Amino acid sequence: MKDILNDLNDIPGVRGSLVVDLDGLVIASNLMSGLEERTISAMVANISSEIVRAMPRQDGLSGVQLQAAEGTVIFLNAPECLLAVIAEPGANIGLISIKMKASLERLLKVL
Repeated sequence: MKDILNDLNDIPGVRGSLVVDLDGLVIASNLMSGLEERTISAMVANISSEIVRAMPRQDGLSGVQLQAAEGTVIFLNAPECLLAVIAEPGANIGLISIKMKASLERLLKVL
């Protein structure tokens, strides 16, 4: 799992990545200093569950992208976990999203 996160962190502009369970507990992480693992994991899980609850007629949430002046948080949903990436402003979000989808497929084989 660490190899998968390391590969994501090699993308220019990525400040960290993590895998959390649906309750927000960290399964694995690779974050740059200054990023709070528990805060990010809880936020990602909470946002995911709130969106799913707010949209009950949808077939499930596949992912979310949150943009702020300080950067972007992207996360993808899987049946048992969430894959999240924190990126700097100006990072190539398209490239990160493509690599995240491939990484999620690799993660699902490990879990």
